Amino acid sequence: MNCTLKEISQHGLLLRFANDDAKNDHDIVMCAIKQNGLALCYASSEMQNIHSIVSSAVEQNGFALKYASTELQNDNDIVTFALEQNGCAIYCASHELQNMDHVILHAMTSQICIIYNSHLKKMQMT
Repeated sequence: MNCTLKEISQHGLLLRFANDDAKNDHDIVMCAIKQNGLALCYASSEMQNIHSIVSSAVEQNGFALKYASTELQNDNDIVTFALEQNGCAIYCASHELQNMDHVILHAMTSQICIIYNSHLKKMQMT
């Protein structure tokens, strides 16, 4: 199955069905991950090692860090972007970064904000 750029831009996970050339095309992969960061799992390993691609993916969905190259799972900036989106993404970071105080604090702060905002929304609904 070949997917068009328009289809991938509307449903990023369709990258799964794209041909290998498309999975290795910067513009197509960027289009897919901007719609759904988890589409990074279907990108080529080369694309999973490009800073701009991975940072866009984790800004859209922190758990996309799981599909980044090992090198970028150990990149402080990439991990910080992922944690800002979802503190639980710490589990996808390298073991080295998982044990750093500033990373742990960032993850905890991010999760506290999510819990607090969720609580505020519930209070506003009552």
